[in-house]
Amino acid sequence: MKQIKLSYVIWASLIFTACSKTSNECVEYIPFQESENELWGMIAPNGEVLFSEEFEETPTVARNGRFFIRTNNGTWEMYTAEKKPQPIGKEYAHISGFHNGVAIVAEKGKPVSIIDTEGNTIKVLDSIAGKKVYGVRPFKNNYAVFLTTDSLMGAVNRNGNCIIKPEYILLCDCNDGKFIGIHSKYKNKNENEFIFSVVNTTGETILELSRDKYKHTGINHFSHGMLAVCVKKDDQEMWGIINDMGEYVVEPDSRFKEIGTISEKSFTYSNGTRWGLMGLDGKTMIRPKYKGLIHDQDNLLLAAIETDSTYEYEFTYIDNKDNPIEKKKYKWASRFSRLDGIHSIVNIDDYFSIINKNGEEIEGLPNIVNIEISEGEEDLIESDFLDLDNFISELDISPDGLMGLTFKSTLQDVFNLLVERDFRTYINDKPMDGPLDNPEWYINQDYIEFRRKVIGNIGISTHINFTGNLSKKIYRTKRELNYDYWGGYYYYSDNKIPAGYTWCDVSLTSFTLYINNTGVMHGKLNALFSRLSDKFKTFGTVIEEYEYFIRLKLNNTSAVIVQKGDFVMISWGKTD
Repeated sequence: MKQIKLSYVIWASLIFTACSKTSNECVEYIPFQESENELWGMIAPNGEVLFSEEFEETPTVARNGRFFIRTNNGTWEMYTAEKKPQPIGKEYAHISGFHNGVAIVAEKGKPVSIIDTEGNTIKVLDSIAGKKVYGVRPFKNNYAVFLTTDSLMGAVNRNGNCIIKPEYILLCDCNDGKFIGIHSKYKNKNENEFIFSVVNTTGETILELSRDKYKHTGINHFSHGMLAVCVKKDDQEMWGIINDMGEYVVEPDSRFKEIGTISEKSFTYSNGTRWGLMGLDGKTMIRPKYKGLIHDQDNLLLAAIETDSTYEYEFTYIDNKDNPIEKKKYKWASRFSRLDGIHSIVNIDDYFSIINKNGEEIEGLPNIVNIEISEGEEDLIESDFLDLDNFISELDISPDGLMGLTFKSTLQDVFNLLVERDFRTYINDKPMDGPLDNPEWYINQDYIEFRRKVIGNIGISTHINFTGNLSKKIYRTKRELNYDYWGGYYYYSDNKIPAGYTWCDVSLTSFTLYINNTGVMHGKLNALFSRLSDKFKTFGTVIEEYEYFIRLKLNNTSAVIVQKGDFVMISWGKTD
């Protein structure tokens, strides 16, 4: 197994980032609007309208005869892609689009699962290889990368069977039959010590890529058995291309400040300011002249051109000899491979259109003022299952304190806990960097705030409250000799000079938690309020209780739990 140096820079341009989200199958229908603020319809890439002005919310694109739409309560419904679309399946908290007949979803209140086009569950992905699953990325090339609750990554096939164990702190989507990742054994290493592993679809590591001497931290994916890599020679970065055995196909060259897309016979590259096209044989096919250049299908490329108009760039299609397919420039354009391989969406002036590979607009199109090519949730499909009892247990609440702190804990005890658990403090809603026990930060503040994530990206803000301001300014006295010209005499004055900050003598009075309606907690605040109320009833006795409010007496303190809007608040100690 060979080792080689690797680095990569992700293209910054929005259009090229969007176009990099390739699909396994053709898009069948695309959502469109015929006028602003009107209902959405669906149109095929060939211009055939499936239906018009049907949905208030924006649909996803349709694949495998299915598309999804968000409901008014924020969940998703699946529909059949036909003249009179029918709802099918269940209510979903999170979804991906369909690829080769399967989709990644999370039913409301349940773990992530794989479903077929009838909404039948193929496999529930609540646990993989003995680890709980936090979320799963959409299928790419018949494989999906998953993330565990302890932040490890692996991959499954379209049946949900694990083909790469959750042993990676980074794992990119499958492309060209390969994944690129960083093994968990490098978790606490300096990034210069990282080794990128190239893993095939059987979980075997076929190549290792070292980046101990290179600047960039991103990584590309293989295409046509090749991968762009960056090396550093004589303090200068330059790019080249290797094959899946680690052998150079294109030697690193100072002309290549970055390499973009790779086809079977050519690659796009930047000279630092402009993009061009070069053959794998080293012959320049298009000199660097474009602000962006990316491969499409059948020797076509999508090029970005600078403009003096309101729009920063315009886009055009060219062949690999730099001939335009049509002498038109567009405000926005998709790749042909983004849809069905023979049609593309373009934005012309104040409307959208569909063109063929000759650059000709499809005849008989309706008026299209808006168009959408979303696949659904394209990053991570998160589990919507939450074990509330486990969640409340992880909060580590007791009648006398929180996470080991008590009402007898000192300021230093609090700072020790924050350092031990790697929490950051917040002042005026801003995270603070540097030593946590800096008294200058806490002037005119009688509490310490820190935030943490617990199970499923739930936002929790914690306030530890004290009897008064935590710190104060200190001064030193400077005696100065002065002369009174009117009275004709000298006198001394004592002036206070700022000398820094010091801690005040304060005591801990109470703990307050704000639990937000975010992440997997979304839609579960009612149940959370009920469970927390039950827990605190075991600590003491109820003084008063209403629908979303409860006050209790605990030993020598009291507690209040309130559900209000998008959060639940718990406060216990001296709460009056």
